[in-house]
Amino acid sequence: PAVFDIEKLNWINFHYMKQLTADQLLALCLPHLQQAGYASQEPDAAELSWLKDVVWAMREHVQYGAQIVDAVQVFFTEDYAPENEETAAVLKEETAPAVLTMFRDELAALDEVTADTVQPLFKKIQKGLKVKGKFVYMPIRVAITGVMHGPDLNVIVALMGRDKVLSRLEQSGLLNQ
Repeated sequence: PAVFDIEKLNWINFHYMKQLTADQLLALCLPHLQQAGYASQEPDAAELSWLKDVVWAMREHVQYGAQIVDAVQVFFTEDYAPENEETAAVLKEETAPAVLTMFRDELAALDEVTADTVQPLFKKIQKGLKVKGKFVYMPIRVAITGVMHGPDLNVIVALMGRDKVLSRLEQSGLLNQ
């Protein structure tokens, strides 16, 4: 009898999805986002532009269109927490409170929050606190997303926006006053 290999099918589909343009990927994912309540039924140009940026950022994390709902959940829900014990342990590192506090202060001071303006903040924190990259990126990522892996952190911060990121940093309960 024939054997149906869903993993192989997903791998092949992922290969073709990587070849899509941002507009094509949005067209594929939009119905799933609308069904999940993450996108309005008649999105305006601003919403479509933001959604396109979000699905484009998550393109390496989905093998087929319906997976986008789980991949982008962090942008739409306020109910997030570290996904497991290993992830929660990142926030218990000795340097985590200082890193999160400095990131909060630097982010709040930015005139404009874009991927390009956020990226230099990580190096500034590394130099200022004399910690390696992992001890800067991981606590910030876990504090604002609850997961250890995903798109570039500067892209996540830009897509979430200053207010949401600052709110999530406050919710972590680790900020020095």
